[in-house]
Amino acid sequence: MADIYCRYAMAIPQLVGPKVLQWNIIEAVNGLPELMHLLAESEISQTIDADMKANQAEFMAKVRGG
Repeated sequence: MADIYCRYAMAIPQLVGPKVLQWNIIEAVNGLPELMHLLAESEISQTIDADMKANQAEFMAKVRGG
């Protein structure tokens, strides 16, 4: 379960790092691109990703105050 937590905990650094720090943390850490790819292939990751995608519009509306 820690690997799934790691995958989703990396979401913010992946979004913020390149824009704010001009730094891609995934590419900077040896072996991390391969690990992230492997984690993305797991059944639970795919289920979570599908759920997040299905609820993204509603979530963004709430974030924007709508």
